[in-house]
Amino acid sequence: MKIIFSIKSLSDMAGGAERVFCTICTHLSGRGHDILIVTFDPPGKEAFYPMSNDIKWLQLGIGDPKKKSTIVEIIKRTNAVRRVLKSEKPDVVVGFMHSMFVPLSLASIGLKLPVIASEHITIEHYHARKFQLLLVTLVMPIINKMTVLSESIKQGYPKIIQNKMMPIVNPVETYTDSGVFSFREKRNTILNIGRLNYQKNQITLIKAFSMIADEHPNWNLRIVGEGSERGKLESVVKNLKLENRVFLPGKIKNIDCEYKKATLFVMSSHYEAFGLVTVEAMSHGMPVIGFSDCPGTNEIIIDNFNGLLIDPECDRIKALSTGISKLIESESLSRILAENAQNFVTKEFDVEHVIDCWEELLYSV
Repeated sequence: MKIIFSIKSLSDMAGGAERVFCTICTHLSGRGHDILIVTFDPPGKEAFYPMSNDIKWLQLGIGDPKKKSTIVEIIKRTNAVRRVLKSEKPDVVVGFMHSMFVPLSLASIGLKLPVIASEHITIEHYHARKFQLLLVTLVMPIINKMTVLSESIKQGYPKIIQNKMMPIVNPVETYTDSGVFSFREKRNTILNIGRLNYQKNQITLIKAFSMIADEHPNWNLRIVGEGSERGKLESVVKNLKLENRVFLPGKIKNIDCEYKKATLFVMSSHYEAFGLVTVEAMSHGMPVIGFSDCPGTNEIIIDNFNGLLIDPECDRIKALSTGISKLIESESLSRILAENAQNFVTKEFDVEHVIDCWEELLYSV
């Protein structure tokens, strides 16, 4: 099958959706499908995440993918994508996230091509972005199917969108040979991975760590990612005098090394469509912590079975610090949670099973 997969950018975007995009394209290519990737990256850029050399990648170089698109750029991008669709004549086209599946849908009008949209956020994202939701709603008649990461996320969307949605979880590579949790080093690491923004709520994590830092002097906090709140987070770290205990190294390509060096994983987000990094931490044999009111986290973590779900009560910072201390102080509990987490991921998020679901969807349209 000849498939065009499209996403806004693969060179400067280092998020979970981009990593999943590369994984799905690589595995479908490995099964013999002819994959062409279309992005708005400038020609000559390299992908942040690895993918198969058999995949063709067309970089349209229209506008700056890191910035908000102008009306002129949207029109140029839509026309450019339409020219690609006409010349390539794929069997099906797939757009990842609204920033790509909206222009892709418009570009496909009249070409009689099956269009699949892949949504990787919850309805909460659109609460303050009404115009984006309007655009998504307007292109729904053009879209054949839309993937979403869970049934509960699907239920949050308007009916006109729900009717096109099909839940498919993200694929996660399993690491059964990576070993299970242990306090291997004198200085242990609490890990968080994600964009530095309000949604990921790393400021709460830093403040929670500050409450237990003196009590646990052999522990550090490492927050991997980049984003608009870097300055604010750095200021908090400085004010709490934690410059030698809290580290923000930015974007890192070899993310597996971060999991292997860490001891505990904390997901501090307000909401998630799918806690990809939480599942990856589980796969690496790490105990994980998240908030019980966080969609996309509370569907993955089963409290006191494969991780800890923290009830935020009235004080999120205090509640999170208590949960972190609980795992630091109980190696036996951490070990049990880590073993269960690793088994859970192997069963629920196997890559080949997820690719089976994608193939079934692609052939169905």
